[in-house]
Amino acid sequence: MFLKKIEIQGFKSFANKTTVVFDRGMTAVVGPNGSGKSNIADAIKWVLGEQSVKSLRGKKGEDVIFAGSEKKARVSAASVFLYFDNSDGDGAVKLNEIVIGRKVFRDGTSQYSLNESRVRLSDVVNLLTESGIGKGEYTVINQGMADAILNASSAQRKMIFEDAIGIRHFRIKRDQADKKLESTRQNMIRISDVVAEIEPRLKTLKRQAQRAEKKEELDKELRDIQEQYYFCKMAKLLKSKEKFNEQEKILNKKIKEAQDDLENAEKKLQRESKEELEGGDKAIMLRKNLQEFSDKRRRVERSVVDLEGRIKFAKRTIEEKTKELQFVHSTNQQNKDVKKENEKIILIKEDLQNLLSPLKKLEKIDSVNELRSMLKNVYNFFEKFLSGNKIKNGEIDNPPSFSCERTSEDRGRQYCEKAIQSAEAEKLEAEGWLKKEKQSLDMIEKEVANCEKDLFKIDNEDRKRRSNFFELEKAIRQKRNIVDEIEGRMNQLKVENSGVLIHVEDLTQEILAQLSISSYQLSVMTKNVTVDDMKQPDVENLDKKIRKIKGQLEQIGGTDDLTIQEYAETQERFDNFSCELEDLESAKNNLISLIQKTDKEMENKFKASFKNIAKKFDQYFKMIFGGGEAKIFYDSEESGIEIGAVPPGKKTKNLTMLSGGERALTSIAILAAIIANNPPPFCVLDEVDAALDEANSLRIGRVFADLVGKTQFIVITHNRAIMNQSNILYGVTMQKDGVSQLLSVRLDGN
Repeated sequence: MFLKKIEIQGFKSFANKTTVVFDRGMTAVVGPNGSGKSNIADAIKWVLGEQSVKSLRGKKGEDVIFAGSEKKARVSAASVFLYFDNSDGDGAVKLNEIVIGRKVFRDGTSQYSLNESRVRLSDVVNLLTESGIGKGEYTVINQGMADAILNASSAQRKMIFEDAIGIRHFRIKRDQADKKLESTRQNMIRISDVVAEIEPRLKTLKRQAQRAEKKEELDKELRDIQEQYYFCKMAKLLKSKEKFNEQEKILNKKIKEAQDDLENAEKKLQRESKEELEGGDKAIMLRKNLQEFSDKRRRVERSVVDLEGRIKFAKRTIEEKTKELQFVHSTNQQNKDVKKENEKIILIKEDLQNLLSPLKKLEKIDSVNELRSMLKNVYNFFEKFLSGNKIKNGEIDNPPSFSCERTSEDRGRQYCEKAIQSAEAEKLEAEGWLKKEKQSLDMIEKEVANCEKDLFKIDNEDRKRRSNFFELEKAIRQKRNIVDEIEGRMNQLKVENSGVLIHVEDLTQEILAQLSISSYQLSVMTKNVTVDDMKQPDVENLDKKIRKIKGQLEQIGGTDDLTIQEYAETQERFDNFSCELEDLESAKNNLISLIQKTDKEMENKFKASFKNIAKKFDQYFKMIFGGGEAKIFYDSEESGIEIGAVPPGKKTKNLTMLSGGERALTSIAILAAIIANNPPPFCVLDEVDAALDEANSLRIGRVFADLVGKTQFIVITHNRAIMNQSNILYGVTMQKDGVSQLLSVRLDGN
C-alpha cells in the first residue's frame, strides 16, 4: 500500500485544483521559502485527521481555506483527497484503491469521505490506524517533531515510542476500555443508588400489590360466580319466557283453529238460517197456495153439491111435469090446479133462476161469508117450498091443483111439455157445469196433493234443518266456550309472562349494576345462554359464595387500582436495573480483562519493538556519525525511556551536551530506527534536514536509501543530496496572485 496521488483545492495557498502524483520510492518537493511547499505536508496531515489548527500553522479553522489575494478572490471551501494504491491488500479495507477526503466550508462545516461515501472522523482514524498511518505513527514529521524526542521527558518518550512502535491502536483501545470501565463504574454507582432507592419502595408496593392482586383475584372470582349466578337465573327466566312463547304460539294456533272452526260453524249456521228462512218462505207460500186450493176445492165442492141439487131438482121437476101432463088429460080440475101449480112452478123457476144465477158466479166468489149467505137463501127457499108441499116417499101428498082457465087440452099439454123441456135444459146445463166443476175439482185435488207433498217434504227438511240448526248452535256454543277457555289460558299466560319479563328487567338492571357492563355487552353475553349451558348450578350455593367473597373483599378494604401496575413497573425497573447492574458488572470484568490483555499485548510488543529500535538506533547512529555509541534503555522506576548518544571521539554523558547538528543527526537516527522497526506505507519529512550541511545530508541520504524499500518517502527539502536521491522532483513556486503552482521532473530515468 502506498500513496498514489493527492488532490488539493482551496487549501491554504493551493487555491486551484492541484494534483501531486507520487512514486513508490522517494519524492522530493523543493522550492523557495514562502512558496507553499510545506502546505503539501499540512494538507496530508489535515486529511489524516489533524484537529489542531496550531499544528497546521493557523489560528482558526477557516485559516486552512485560501483567503484570497489582490489578484485572486478567496474560495468558499477547501478539500484534499488522498489516493492510496491498495493492490497488495495491506490496507484495512479490501479495495484496490482507497480514497480518503476531507472538505471544510467557511461556516465551519466539515465532511469526511471514504471512496466518495460520507464517513465520520473516527472511521477515518480507525482505518488509518489499522493501516499503519496516522499522526501518532510519525507519518508526517517536521523539524520540530524530530527534535521533540530528545527534548521530551522519559515518560513522554515512552508515549512517543509507543505511538511510533505501532501500538497506538492498542493504546486507543485501552483508553476506550478505560473510559468505558470508568463509565461502567459510574453507571454501576448510579444504578446501585437507584436500586437502593427502589428496593424499599418495591417491598411496600409488593405488599400493596399482593393485596390488590388478592382483591383482583377475588373480584374476578366474584365476577365469574356472579356471572354464573346471574346468567343461571337469567337462563331460567329466559327458559320460562321461551316456554311461555312456545305455549303462546301453541295457544295462538289453537285459538286460530278454534276461531276458524267457530267461524266456519257460524257461516254454516248462517247458511242453515238462510236456507231455513228460504224454506219457511217456501212453506208459507205452499201453505198459502194449499189454503187457496183448499178454499177453492170447498167452493167447487159446494158448487158440485148445488149443481147436483139442481140436477136432482130438475129431474124431479120433469117427473112432476110429466105426471101433471098425465093429469091434464084426466081432469079439468086438475087443469086448474095445474095452472096454479104451474104458476107456482114459474115462481119457483124464477126463484131457481135467481138462485142459479149466483151459483154460476161461484168460481168468482172469494168471500166465504158471501157464499154462506147465498147458500142460506137457497136453504130457506127449499125449506119454504117444502113446507108448503108435504112429500112422502118422494112424492107430493097434495099434488097441486091446477086452476087453469078453461083452455083446451092441447094448451095444457104444451105447457107441460114446455116445462119438461125447460127442466131438461136446466138439467143438461147443470150436468155440463157439474162435469167442469168435477174436472176443476180433480185438478185442485192434484194441486193440493202436490202442495201437501212439497209441504211435507219442506217440513221434513225443516225439521232436519232445525235439528242441524240446534246441533250447530250447540256446537257453536261449545266452540265459543273452547275459544273463551283458550283465551282465558292465553290471558293467564300473558300475565305470567309479564311477571317473567318484569323479573328479567329487574335482573338485567341488577346485572348491569353488579357487573358494570353495558346493555350491548349483556345482550352479547346472554345471547346463547341456556340452562343446559350452565349445567344448572346450585343457585343457593352460588349466592353463599358471593356473600363469602364480598365479606373477604370488605376485610381487604380499598386498594388503588394502579398499585399492581405501579408494582409491575417498579419491579420491571428493579429487574432491569438489577439485570443492567449484572451486565455492567460483567462488562466491568470484561473490560478489566480486556485492559489487562491489552496491557500485556502492548508490553510484549513494546519490549520486542523496543529491543529492535535500540539495535537500529545504534546501527543508524554509527552510519550517520561513522562510529560512536548510541543506546536506548527503559527506566522501570520512572516508567520512561532514556537515550544515550556518544559521537565518535567524545565522552558525553547527557544529550544536552550535544551540538545542534549532533542533536539533529541523533534525532534522525532515532526516527530512522523507529521507521525501520514499524515501516509505515509512506512518510512525509518536512525539512528535517534543514540544520545539516552537505556532508551530513549525504549520510542521511544513505539512511533514507536503506529505508526506501519498505516505506515511501515524500521529502520537503532544500538539500541537493536528497534531491539527487529522489525519483521524482517537484518544484513549488508562487506567482503574484499568491497561488502555489507545481513543476515536476522525474529523475530515475523513466
